[in-house]
Amino acid sequence: DANLNTTCNVTDVTALTTVTSKQFRITTPTPIISNTVGLVSISISNSIHNVYDTVICETRDTLNANFNNSGTCINSNTQFIADTTSAIFFLWDFGDGNSTSDTATTANASYIYTTAGTYNVQLTVSNGCISKTISKPIVVTNNSTPFNLGADTSICIGKSLQIGANNNAQRYQWNTGDTTASITVQTPGIYILTSTTGFCPPFIDTIKVDTINCNANKDTCALFAPNAFSPNFDNLNDKFLAQVPINSKIQFMQMSIYNRYGEQIFNTTDVTKGWDGTHGNIPLTTDTYYYIIRYKCNGNILLLKGDAVLVR
Repeated sequence: DANLNTTCNVTDVTALTTVTSKQFRITTPTPIISNTVGLVSISISNSIHNVYDTVICETRDTLNANFNNSGTCINSNTQFIADTTSAIFFLWDFGDGNSTSDTATTANASYIYTTAGTYNVQLTVSNGCISKTISKPIVVTNNSTPFNLGADTSICIGKSLQIGANNNAQRYQWNTGDTTASITVQTPGIYILTSTTGFCPPFIDTIKVDTINCNANKDTCALFAPNAFSPNFDNLNDKFLAQVPINSKIQFMQMSIYNRYGEQIFNTTDVTKGWDGTHGNIPLTTDTYYYIIRYKCNGNILLLKGDAVLVR
């Protein structure tokens, strides 16, 4: 009785035969090649014995190897999907020399890259008879940093406000249709910005902008102060600055800023000078700060008090 191990491909059948009994062992010196598909008779012999057996040989379809992958971004799951026919064995090598576990043996696999760069991904497939290997370079990108449009705010009618992000993303999309990092708004509404880089997940933020009539009566002494600002050096609302109405009759103003402990951290008598969110040239952290603005208008001394959020 013969023990037959058979490997096949489309054009030939190879029978590797070892015959074993209690009395003797006969091994073919070279593989037995057959171009016949189906029941094949095998005969091997030495100077003493002849041994006969049969083996059923089947062909395999032509094997192809390919794969697809999802977006590649650091610290995100990248999905790899084998695109092949008749393969039953799979071996992935994700090409990450920084890891000792960058392989997989399933048809569909995933891997997390922690460093941006170009990686040579290799997939080897087999149908039990033949095997094929394909390699592809994939580019893993860094994502941009999150951004903050700031707290909801209000502007005087007729005034404008610049809002936006400075996070070095590759693409920007506003709900207004604009595709720039920042926009200038004059009308009230909810503004939504989405930033994306490569195939990385997007960052999204929203800000609501209202308008108020700061100059309902040109003879009044209205003064407006924002409720938030973001001193992050992107030239967008970097300073807390009182807004003086058009044709204002304000003759003098003093603005003082205090922290939650009552300590004065900023003071100015310049109506055009705003607070940049520092104290002693040291940037302060995100928090709520309190302002008192004293000003003279039409011979009257007036007072405006409130609070504003510093957003980093």
